[in-house]
Amino acid sequence: MNTYSLTVLAFAGALAAQTPACFAANDQSTAVTTGTSSFSFAGPNVVGWEFMPTQSQTIHAAQFFTANTSGAPTGEFMSVEIWDSTGIVPNTRLAGGTWDSTAVTSWQGANLDNAVALQANTSYWIVFIDPGWSTIPIEPGGPMPLPRASFSNGTWVATSGSAPKFRLFCSPLDDQGAVSFGLPCQSSLS
Repeated sequence: MNTYSLTVLAFAGALAAQTPACFAANDQSTAVTTGTSSFSFAGPNVVGWEFMPTQSQTIHAAQFFTANTSGAPTGEFMSVEIWDSTGIVPNTRLAGGTWDSTAVTSWQGANLDNAVALQANTSYWIVFIDPGWSTIPIEPGGPMPLPRASFSNGTWVATSGSAPKFRLFCSPLDDQGAVSFGLPCQSSLS
């Protein structure tokens, strides 16, 4: 193989790398809780964490550090959503996306169904929706604990904070198959 071919291959490999996140929380390690979420035929688990970007940016995709090995009757699909804030709990869904989770704990996520313009120093919520028996994307003792809320019986309820492991991207994900599948099933927040 000549030098030109090696240069082209090296450049093509560089293009395949994921664009860095433009906002992240607790993503400097692979430490994650050993607990898994519960399963219920009443619907998926829905939890959100409040965050505040320090600069205005437009978000196109999001990821959590998670996995699902259950083979749950509802499938292994997970969703991420971005919501605006009431100041205490999530208020209105702004965007979201769904992906087919893998059994290996890793950075997993989706492109959002529409871009979200986040304003600097304004509260937003990142919401994690899972079918049950999933790795909860929390770093025990993580450096960036955030306020948390859970959705139950049609209402958001503030709960104790934790350190979620998530990344937000200002461009679509480069991962194969990371397209937005749209809204989650009707038993969730759609």
